[in-house]
Order: sequence, then C-alpha cells, then structure tokens
Amino acid sequence: MLLINKGAKHTLQDDLESFLHVLSWVALRYMPHGYDADELDDIMKACFDHAYEGLDGSVKGGRNKKEHIISGAIPRSGFHNPEITTLLRTLNRIFAARYQDPSSLEGLEEDLYEPTLRAYQKALEALANSDWMLSTFRNAVEDRTVWPKDDESKPNPILAKPVRGRKRKSNLEPGEPPQQKMRIEVPPSPTPWSTSRPTQGSRRNRRSGTTRKSENTSEQVSPLRRSTRRKSALL
Repeated sequence: MLLINKGAKHTLQDDLESFLHVLSWVALRYMPHGYDADELDDIMKACFDHAYEGLDGSVKGGRNKKEHIISGAIPRSGFHNPEITTLLRTLNRIFAARYQDPSSLEGLEEDLYEPTLRAYQKALEALANSDWMLSTFRNAVEDRTVWPKDDESKPNPILAKPVRGRKRKSNLEPGEPPQQKMRIEVPPSPTPWSTSRPTQGSRRNRRSGTTRKSENTSEQVSPLRRSTRRKSALL
C-alpha cells in the first residue's frame, strides 16, 4: 500500500497486512478453489502485479490490493478448505477498517450504526499491535483435525502470458529466478527521403562544385580542340 502514497511512513500495520497478502497469494496459487486458469491469471495480475508509472517517474501501485480487502473478494474464491476461507475472511474484515471512512457509517439505520461502529473501533484496536494476528493464526491451526486430510499443496494452472519476453511475478515457481530481458539491437534503416531544404551554404557548395567540374572538363577538352584545329589547318 505504500506505493500509493510515497510520502507515507512505514508502520507496523503495513507489515501485518503484508502477511495477509502473502497468505492470499499462496492460497490462490496452491490451494483448490473455484477459479479456472483464465480467472486465476486475471485476479493474480490485478491484485498482486498491478503497477503504473506516476508523473514523477516513480512506480505506484497497491490500489487493487486495497479494493480486494475492502470487498472481501479473495475469501469468496470458493476455496475447498473452509478453514482457510474463515481465516482469510477474519483477516480481511479487520484490515478493511484501515481504509474505512467512519463518516460513511452515519448513513446506517440506528439499529445497525452502533454495532457497526463498535466493530470498526474493535478492529482498529486489534491492529494496534501484533498480538491479535498471532492469536488468530494460532487459533486457525490449533485443531488440525478440522483441516482436510488431503490438504496437499499443488500449483493451480494459471494462464501464463509473458509480457515482453518476461514472466510476471505471479507466474514464477518458488525459487525460479526471473527471466532476463533480451535486448536486440536493430540498426536504423536509411531514410529514403529527406524533408529538410538545402541551406544557403549547401547551395553555394553545389554551385562552386559545379563550377569546378566545368573548369576541369574544359581543361580536359581544350587539347582535343587544339589537335582538331591543327588537322584542319594541314588540310
């Protein structure tokens, strides 16, 4: 999220949120869910790879991660393991409070306003330190009997579309180094015509060159003319 605002200070909450993004990436890439290769490729690029160049030349991004947290889209990916769905939903709900505007709660009805406001305040309190997140992960894995026995991780098929000869980060296998971009030098093709007009100096050079050529030609022809005149005189 720090790429959205370059002037923002790095906080503990940024580090805690990074755990959520890593878990979401691994779950989508290696756990069974409801996306096919095309859909998975789209969500991986949109959420984790999206970036753009700002007017100052700096790389910016992270806005799509924020939107996915607020909407809770990733926990609704149809994971076959209900435990990972619950864990992702809990984490998303708490971190969504970072981007929620409290003034937006004022439009809620009275019976919804108070409980929603309390939940918002409780989420902010939970993000004040790392204790809440550690306990959330411990609770999720405490009872291993509720996790599926066939919970082996396998790479989900993803539609690999290299961009400019390089793999996207989401398409790289663990430990696989990024491909080096090949640079091909193409010699410039000669310009078949020129739209520039000759300068005055070039005109002078052309004229002077023509004059010198004429003078050289006259010097070469003059002996031939003298020989012809001599033959005419003898006749």
